[in-house]
Amino acid sequence: YAFLKSLQQILVYGNVSDADMDKGQMRCDVNISVRPKGQEAFGTKCEIKNMNTISGVRRAIQHEIPRQIEVVSSGGTIQQETRRWNDGLSETTVMRTKEDAHDYRYFACPDILPFRTRPALFEAAGERIPELPSDKKARFMQDQDLSDYQAEILASDKRLADYFENALSDTKEAVAVANFLINDYLASEPDLDSPAIPAPHFGEVAELVKADTISSKQAKQVISEMLQNGGEPKEIVEKKGLVQLSDEATLEPLCQEAINNNPKSVEDIKAGKGSAINALKGYVMKQTRGKANPQKVDEILQKLLS
Repeated sequence: YAFLKSLQQILVYGNVSDADMDKGQMRCDVNISVRPKGQEAFGTKCEIKNMNTISGVRRAIQHEIPRQIEVVSSGGTIQQETRRWNDGLSETTVMRTKEDAHDYRYFACPDILPFRTRPALFEAAGERIPELPSDKKARFMQDQDLSDYQAEILASDKRLADYFENALSDTKEAVAVANFLINDYLASEPDLDSPAIPAPHFGEVAELVKADTISSKQAKQVISEMLQNGGEPKEIVEKKGLVQLSDEATLEPLCQEAINNNPKSVEDIKAGKGSAINALKGYVMKQTRGKANPQKVDEILQKLLS
């Protein structure tokens, strides 16, 4: 599965093919044989035909290996045959039996001339190879400080990788943008060929969070609105009244009110139960309808309680 996905990505990145197995642009026949541990001779292989998805290839392998092991372990014999994968039933069935190699009708194609490769050809081809998925993933981790998980997902699809890089045109908040794309955008199952949101908009949302104009939670609301109705991030923030409240002069009285109205939580905090401060934060957030800057609220509460 990993090999086929990598091959598919390389073909797409190299602009060789869309490599869509469903459309016949990439094909894979699965040949499987098993042999008891310690046996030198290879087992008899079965070929599984008509695979049209990479995930189907994985499921067919996961089924066929145990099937053959069970046959051999019970004293049976594996026949050299071609089998069909039934994805609905998750099983392979016999299509036809092939006893000898000549049954496969192997022969050299007379229309294909001998082709001699030379070092110069390889050098010329090497110069035309674009940045491949593994290299892009490594660059995302090195230059953008993404995690292995983030870089793997974003580099796995060239369209998504390009979209991510376009989103960074006006921001350096790569990690935030990556999180928005992976956790919010991809969850909406977007059409990556015709994105509903201009890529730079994600950079704008990241900048709004960085400036404490909105919180991360409010950022999700902005993204959701863009997905459903479009619009510019700043316009949505203003229209929806999502501007985060960070003014200390406004927040401090509310924090003091939270302390006065929650004596039990204050007592727990002073007794060393740090998590009790969440009740005070929740009070302030409720009073401001979720608009208060959580970090600022925490700073003020810590100051008032010290």
